Formats: sequence, structure tokens, C-alpha cells
Amino acid sequence: MPYTEATIMEALRLIASPIVPHVANQDSQIGGYTVAKDTLIFLNNYDLSMSPQLWDAPESFRPERFLQQGRVVKPDYFIPFGAGRRSCMGYRMTQLLSFSIIANMLRAYTIAPIEGHDYRVPVGSLAMPEQSYNFSVSARSC
Repeated sequence: MPYTEATIMEALRLIASPIVPHVANQDSQIGGYTVAKDTLIFLNNYDLSMSPQLWDAPESFRPERFLQQGRVVKPDYFIPFGAGRRSCMGYRMTQLLSFSIIANMLRAYTIAPIEGHDYRVPVGSLAMPEQSYNFSVSARSC
């Protein structure tokens, strides 16, 4: 099921929160700049997710970018839930639930795009309306 996991990661790459605020907990040096304790820092997650320097064809939905020789590979710059000790504690739960729900749906149904529909994710669309996309869904035969 590596392709399912890669698909979830690719979806997260496209919808991750565009800007993530943090506060420096100590005086630091980053890239030659001094960052004083209690400074508000914004991580531009949109640039990390959509940079052509980091991703080949970043506007395209391509789960294959997370697969190498049939295994899931997560680049260091893919951090939709942050990184380190301060990363989102819901990341693992989101990963497991997403995988379980999607894998079970695909086991029972064939889900396909409808010709002529636009499936691009608008920039900054962390929360989408309930009726965002329509798909063709048909039960799989056993």
C-alpha cells in the first residue's frame, strides 16, 4: 500500500497550512541572522510545498514523487505538520486514520474523476466547502 501512503502525503503537500507561526524559545543564530528569544517566526510552508527548487512540477498532483523503488520516502523539507519536538501531535493520528479510511474505501469502491471537472486545489485552501469535488463512485465486484 505504499502508493496509498504516497497519495496522502501528496495531498498534504498541496493543502498544508501556508504559514506556520512559532516563537523562538532562546537567542539563536540562523543562516547568519540573530534571532532573539521570544521573536515571532513564520515558516513559509507554502514555499516548502510549492517550490520548483525542491519539487519537480510542484503544481501537479504526483504521489510518485514520494516513492523510490516501491518504498515511501519523505524528504526533509516535507513538513506539513512541522518538525521536531514542536510538531503537531495529531500528525500520526491523521496519517493512520487517512490511510485506514482511504484504503477501506478503495477496497470496496472504484473512485474516478468526472471528465470536465477541475480538481485543482485553490491556494490557501486548508478548509474546503463540503461540496468541493464530485467523483464517479461504483462498487467493486468481489
